[in-house]
Amino acid sequence: MKSLRQELIEHLEILAFYAKWKNENPFKTRAFERASENLARIPDEEFKTRLKEESLTEIDGIGKGIALIAQEFSKTKNSQERQKIQGDLPLDLWKLTEIAGLGVKKIKTLYEGLHLQTLGELEYACRENRLISLEGFGVKSQEKILKEIERIKQRQGLLLLPEAIAEAQKMEKKFDPKSIYAAVGELGRKEEVLSKLEYLVVGQSKWRPLAQDSAASFSSKFTEKKEIDFKLHSGTPVVFYFTTKEAFGVESVFRTSSIAHWQSLKRQAKKCQLELTEDELMSPQSKLRVSCDRELYAHLQIPYHPPEVREWGIEKKALRLVEVKDLEGSFHSHTHFSDGLNSVEEMATAAQALGWKYLGISEHSQSAFYAHGVEEKRLDTYFETIKKCNEKMKDFKVFAGIESDILKEGELDYPNKILKKFDFVIASIHQRYGMKDMTHRILQAIKNPHTRMIGHISGRLLLGRDAYAYDLDKIVREAISKKVVMELNASPQRLDLNWRELHEAAQAGLLISINSDAHSVEALEDVQWGVWMARKAQVPSDQIINTWDFKIIDQFIREGRAS
Repeated sequence: MKSLRQELIEHLEILAFYAKWKNENPFKTRAFERASENLARIPDEEFKTRLKEESLTEIDGIGKGIALIAQEFSKTKNSQERQKIQGDLPLDLWKLTEIAGLGVKKIKTLYEGLHLQTLGELEYACRENRLISLEGFGVKSQEKILKEIERIKQRQGLLLLPEAIAEAQKMEKKFDPKSIYAAVGELGRKEEVLSKLEYLVVGQSKWRPLAQDSAASFSSKFTEKKEIDFKLHSGTPVVFYFTTKEAFGVESVFRTSSIAHWQSLKRQAKKCQLELTEDELMSPQSKLRVSCDRELYAHLQIPYHPPEVREWGIEKKALRLVEVKDLEGSFHSHTHFSDGLNSVEEMATAAQALGWKYLGISEHSQSAFYAHGVEEKRLDTYFETIKKCNEKMKDFKVFAGIESDILKEGELDYPNKILKKFDFVIASIHQRYGMKDMTHRILQAIKNPHTRMIGHISGRLLLGRDAYAYDLDKIVREAISKKVVMELNASPQRLDLNWRELHEAAQAGLLISINSDAHSVEALEDVQWGVWMARKAQVPSDQIINTWDFKIIDQFIREGRAS
């Protein structure tokens, strides 16, 4: 269920859409867009407080007009402004913006040319080839729309990892603390996108009423004494798998293991002259006691593999996995200088409160006009602000970086004489995702002597935009040769480089930086999602540069700037 803040954000997006449709004053349209963007970056509790205290105007981008709309919406779930702007136009038209590549202009063409207003009508028209002759469309655009519609249908009911964990934690508060249970399946392995929450539980009688109490809909396979399926009121599917106390240790590993990991465990069991099944471990003489997952790995004489790393075959040596507490800082964050919600000093203070020793500020560059990128004329003020912040901070350093856009041919959007002024440069693609040779663009950016990192390499947005095609092997080899670091963008909407490719890249020796891509002080803690992905990819902790001692990382950054 959406919070009031999320509903208001959607309301403002609707206002912006229909304002564009009717060619309203562009400043008015931008005001709606900016307000929705900034409301998306504050917690629900802060929004509730400001709404109650009538202090919404203290949020950047919220003027008196927007604040009045917010107050009206909080009471009526609508506004006179929307009634005036939207008029008789169907709401389904706005919903079509969920399809990548469809903006107001194209949706208006579909509506006025073919009278289309819903996703279903659009899909039918595409399959009937009605878009081919429509102005601004064609065969290729029709194919892309069909693929987008399929993607939208596939993602319905899916959750991003933070959303799933929040749902799980809320439900787990109802669990008896003395109960024996474990998160398994996608939740246990910390997948970036989940379709359901799964638990292995001991006993039966106590779990059925809990499921019925939590459920919006209830479908039980209880009579088989194996599992209960139900849906939470949010619509999230949940499964309780029943087991015994004696089988819990082995079965919890089975239900959190990929096929590859489980098969490697079975092979290891044979080497130890044991037999491993889905719920027990047996020696030639008897069944062995396995009360928890750790005991299974001990019996098999291999290091413990936490659930999130059970994607791969077993490792014979101890795993050197990163933990959140190992991070000394992060290199990708934004402030008021581009599209961030907080000042440099506020971000630095929050980072230090997390126990970090440094923070890399990397504002959007001048090509990113949509994100208030920093033009050359503002750079002196930017550098001076960071300098003053460093003079105030004790035992903490702010690095003055930039997230420079990779342009069409792979060039960065500042000249080298400007790039050399930054402590570090993250090169990222933000536009022209549909180009054929994305590999060339990235390789050219890596070759720039001032590039220190490549940001969110694949461009994917989870449940929103697929990754573009690129040759990872070529990029990894070039990055290693040029000592360029690959970002693991920890924003839960990105988690890019994805953990599957990250595993391959790390094995080749590529250096990684877990970056929050924070646009607010709260989002600095998003590094936790990146840590989960780095663990899944089995990236050795000493290969993650933000685990290094501050003196070493400071020297590393200086060497990069000097090269």
